[in-house]
Amino acid sequence: MLVIDASVAVKALLLEPGSDRATALLASEADLAAPSIILAEVLAAITRAHRADRIGAGLAREIAGNWRQLIADGGLVCAPDDLLLEMAVDIALSIRHPLQDCLYLALAQNLDCPLVTADRKLIERGAGAHAKLRLLDEWPG
Repeated sequence: MLVIDASVAVKALLLEPGSDRATALLASEADLAAPSIILAEVLAAITRAHRADRIGAGLAREIAGNWRQLIADGGLVCAPDDLLLEMAVDIALSIRHPLQDCLYLALAQNLDCPLVTADRKLIERGAGAHAKLRLLDEWPG
């Protein structure tokens, strides 16, 4: 089992730099999990890319549909955020980092598995909270 954060999914879906590793990870046979906040975070990134004129509305809808299909096909198991909130708040206060990211750390701790992210700030701050934190660029995939 691996926990991924929204930065990994966004890289794969929007074909950002480093998307090859992210795409390979999403397409792999690995069991992937994330807190349910990932659903909104990824869609927010897609609409943000449209607002920044990086992608058109049609492509944004297509990418959003691909994301929803990945979830529907069971490619990513989403854990309810409310079950992670208490632990995530403790982590956020401890490492002085945004709560949203700490939901991913809390899930990885609960599952005792690696958290793969493309977010270097999360790697820096979260290292003390979770020993199995891995940067996507260094993931073997």
